[in-house]
Amino acid sequence: MKHLVDLVKIDRLDNLIRRKATGCPDDLAKRLEISRSTLFEINSFLRREMNAPIFYNSYNTSYEYKYK
Repeated sequence: MKHLVDLVKIDRLDNLIRRKATGCPDDLAKRLEISRSTLFEINSFLRREMNAPIFYNSYNTSYEYKYK
């Protein structure tokens, strides 16, 4: 069941990233009801295993996808 919950959180994260509405890492972790370190683990997994071009835009205070 834990993996199903993780998929739901990843789906929510993807939606927020697509809208460029994640906020800072602390706020995003609170919104997803996970720890900050878990957020970084998920982002690392998505970058490494899924080749997701995620980066943090400090100017917009949001994670975003970087498309070429």
